[in-house]
Amino acid sequence: MYISSDSELRRALINEVNKVQQLIHKTIDVSYAEFYDSKGINFSKDFHSIEEISNRMKSGNVVVVTEGDCIVATGASLGNKIFGVFVLPEKQRQGYGKKVMEELERLLKSQGFDRVVLDISLASLDFYKSLRYVITGETNIALEDGSHFKYFNAEKELGL
Repeated sequence: MYISSDSELRRALINEVNKVQQLIHKTIDVSYAEFYDSKGINFSKDFHSIEEISNRMKSGNVVVVTEGDCIVATGASLGNKIFGVFVLPEKQRQGYGKKVMEELERLLKSQGFDRVVLDISLASLDFYKSLRYVITGETNIALEDGSHFKYFNAEKELGL
């Protein structure tokens, strides 16, 4: 791992919702471009709206990894489902995503969940497979122009 020694993993603050969304949208713009067209990218960004992120902050767990005053990674859980795990493109493949996932899994386990579910974009399939997530299905959402947004459904047993 290459995680910076000055990085901090912590719960996101409600007043950081805009910074969290900016990180997510920047990452979608860069990381999804190879896998989705502009309609798919916009669909994903709409899913990670200020309102949705705020709801996750109020009703679930949202964590961030910071370096100084910059948020470099984030992830959320609501019930036993994980959402919105994103790492700035320039910080990917350095252990930040794994750190976020380990914390979310720890939080879910401490809340009594023995199984976690999540949806996996085409861009992040290999990452989640490396964390031992098992693909349980595939979803294709029809978009307004007739194109589709494809992603995978997955789960992992946490054990108690």
